[in-house]
Amino acid sequence: MRIWKKLVFISALPMVFFRVGSSLVTVRLSDEKFPEYEQVIPKKSSGALVVDPDSFCSSLRRISSMSDKDSRAVKLSFNGNGGSLEISSSYREFGFANEELNVSYEGPPLEIGFNSRYLFEGLQAMVSSLVSIELSDGGSPCVVRPGDSESLFKQVYVLIPMRL
Repeated sequence: MRIWKKLVFISALPMVFFRVGSSLVTVRLSDEKFPEYEQVIPKKSSGALVVDPDSFCSSLRRISSMSDKDSRAVKLSFNGNGGSLEISSSYREFGFANEELNVSYEGPPLEIGFNSRYLFEGLQAMVSSLVSIELSDGGSPCVVRPGDSESLFKQVYVLIPMRL
């Protein structure tokens, strides 16, 4: 986890600027009603995966190198309650790649596909030593959250699956 020591805040309404190190974030304040984003976040899931984001990202990098460069599709296969996740990808020009990870998964057997880049970005955004991925079925959005109780941030990343 990275903790920044110096944050510069500048307000020039309707704009607000935040500078941390060499990064600058610009925000435009609006009088509009904020969208009902809670409606997009799934309320229930039938399965949950808890995994170390670093090892998951390493596997994703290796497996996605064999995927189609446009779709970047990877398939996640869960065998049911247990500790095994198979990540696979195939592309007719390159071949097939798969890797098995030891994870904590509770839920029914499930196969689901994702754009590996979006999944990777969601995992990397979590400020936590463990990540929880809540799943329902192969066609429903999943929710990525910090997987440990020590996380300082309440983060939610909604990820839409893709058809394989």
